[in-house]
Formats: sequence, structure tokens, C-alpha cells
Amino acid sequence: LNDSSAPVTLTVGGNNASTIYGGQFSGPSSLIKVGTGSLTLSNATYTGKTTIAAASGNLTVAGGSFGSGSATVTLGVANALAMSGGTATAANVNIGIVGGQTGASGLIGGNASANFNATSMGSSGNTPGNFTINTAGSVSLGTVAVRRNQGNNTSSSPANGLIISNGSVSAASVTLAQSGVVGRGAELNINGGLLTITDAA
Repeated sequence: LNDSSAPVTLTVGGNNASTIYGGQFSGPSSLIKVGTGSLTLSNATYTGKTTIAAASGNLTVAGGSFGSGSATVTLGVANALAMSGGTATAANVNIGIVGGQTGASGLIGGNASANFNATSMGSSGNTPGNFTINTAGSVSLGTVAVRRNQGNNTSSSPANGLIISNGSVSAASVTLAQSGVVGRGAELNINGGLLTITDAA
């Protein structure tokens, strides 16, 4: 898909059907996932931005690679991204930072790897879901900011945030912030694996 050097944008899922695409999707392209169905890519090598829109189904990546050092990955719905293999690269990963994206979440699992310059979750007026890392691969999150705003949360259950269950994970810095919250705020949960923060000041 895309045999031209000119960037194109591919929007998939308008008919709400689920699709498995095993062909190559390559070049300086951008992918927008819409609709309620799921999209599975097993041989993606595109370098543009990736957007999983609010009210959309999920994007499953089983292999290949996507993104670039200048690309943006936007997760706007629960279970937006599920990686079981391959490599993701991005300048910015935005998870539920826009109004209406409450509960947006993603997973890097299997043997997938990722390299991000910045990872942002939620905002002062919007609470994301969880971003879970449970992979045999390595993940670099860059500068991490996790924010939430969901009224009172005085229960003992964990709040939404970044979960590390397995893998070698690094971050330049980690900021946890809350707004308008009584009780537990944004959280970093390390259940396994290794997290290295290079700037722990």
C-alpha cells in the first residue's frame, strides 16, 4: 500500500467491520483507525502518524514496524492499541489527552518493542485508562506525564495510569499529577520488569 514517495493518509474502519491485513503498508503514510471494528496489521512498515479515534475499535500489531522519530501516536479509546510483536517508534504518544477520550488505553505485550520521545496520559480535565507494558522486548518511554481528573477516589483500588508488568523499560523522567481529585491520583504501578529513570531528580 503506497508505492509513491508522497505521504498519504489511510482511514480504515468506516463500515465498522473487523479486518486482518497481512500485506505491507509502507512509506511516509499515516493511519487513522475509525469505526467499532478491529484492525490487525502483521507487516506494517509505515512511518507516518497513527491515530485510533475516540469511539473506535482497536488496532492490533502482530509484527513489522510503524512510526518514526517525528511521528505521533494517538490513543483515543479503551484498548486502542494492542501490540504482540513488532516495533513502534514515535516522537509523541498521547493517550486520552483530549476531552471525550476518558478511559483510553493500550498494551505493549508479547515480544514487542517501542521507542518514544514522550509519553503523555490524560489531562487536567480528562482521565485515561491504563497503559500496560508486559513484553519480553525493551520499551523507551522518553519523558512521561500521567494526569487524571475524576472527582473523588478514596477506594483502595489503583487509579488509572502506567502499569509495568514485564520488560526492560526506561524513561527520561516520570511526572504523576492530579487535578480535582480527593484520594488516589495518577499512578505508576510496577508489578514486574525493570524501570530505569535517567533523570530521577
